[in-house]
Amino acid sequence: MRRGAPDVSLQPPVSSLRPPLLRWNALAGASLIGYNSRVRRRVCGLKLELSFPSDPRLLRVVRSVVGQMAGLCGFEEDEARFIVVAVDEACANIIRHAYGGRTDGDIRLACSTEDDRIEFTLTDRGRAPQHVARLQPRSLEEVRPGGLGMHLIRSVMDEVRFRFGEGENQLQLTKLLHPGRRVQSGAIIE
Repeated sequence: MRRGAPDVSLQPPVSSLRPPLLRWNALAGASLIGYNSRVRRRVCGLKLELSFPSDPRLLRVVRSVVGQMAGLCGFEEDEARFIVVAVDEACANIIRHAYGGRTDGDIRLACSTEDDRIEFTLTDRGRAPQHVARLQPRSLEEVRPGGLGMHLIRSVMDEVRFRFGEGENQLQLTKLLHPGRRVQSGAIIE
């Protein structure tokens, strides 16, 4: 395998599934479009791992993978876009803060889908935060550019967990699938 090329493995084999139709967009690269907008087939129990260098140019690939997995899990397109933005922000934070902008660090993204959730685990071997408090979002009252990534991630995902130690940093993001619930312009409609 060439250095810098993402390593993607999908378990279990999905040869029995029809290939999804793709639509390209500026944010996610490609997003899943159901075969019939009224009937969306959910695929649960998938596990995917993606290893890639800490090069921001590869975030387009990550966004595409995340969007596809969210679509396969049954999330509506609007909600899937929010999930894509949250995972993208987490990856950008790893590149910026853990690796200091270096493009030679390794990032692993593990994704799994279950009946009622999708879970993303990001693992890196970059610099760990010196204080867990640094991972908390800054006050929204403080008006200045930057620093709102954690607000965004926490507002989109249902669970956010950090683990540090043994030379690895791990961020686990979980989004629950709420049937009958949809996101419209940032608001959740039930």
